Amino acid sequence: MWAVAGSLLAHLLRTDPESTGVLFDRKEALAEAPGLLASAGVADRAELVPGSFLEGVPADGDLYVLSQVLHNWDDERVRAIVGNCHRASRPGGYLMVIEYVLPDGPEPSLAHLMDLIMLTALGGRERSREQLAALLGSSGYTLVRDTPMDRILPWRILEFQHKPG
Repeated sequence: MWAVAGSLLAHLLRTDPESTGVLFDRKEALAEAPGLLASAGVADRAELVPGSFLEGVPADGDLYVLSQVLHNWDDERVRAIVGNCHRASRPGGYLMVIEYVLPDGPEPSLAHLMDLIMLTALGGRERSREQLAALLGSSGYTLVRDTPMDRILPWRILEFQHKPG
């Protein structure tokens, strides 16, 4: 079962009661979000904005979060998505990427299976930390933190900062 759009935003807003957030997704993906955000007690701090991140994203964010998004796409479309985030972001802003990450060496990992699934089903792919850093670096971001989530799945939280200039 897929998570309802807004689950991660609800968690983040509950964690930081002073923050606000924008949930940006396709109109049909936002359908259940109002109820989820209301039941989490954060609806008053969340704005729902329909759209496509391939065309643009809401401007002036301090933090953009892409969770299990980039692996759906080829490098060209990843650059488009990340470029849209970079153009919309405030200088010094952050982009948090939560993805399966391929291991550096030839070791067993669920990420390899997910890579095959993404390649055959969607034309996307899983990437290594170095591949993600290079890909996002070409769009104006610098990797500043890497937090493994090995206890859950081979996910990592990669935090990138908007390069000045």
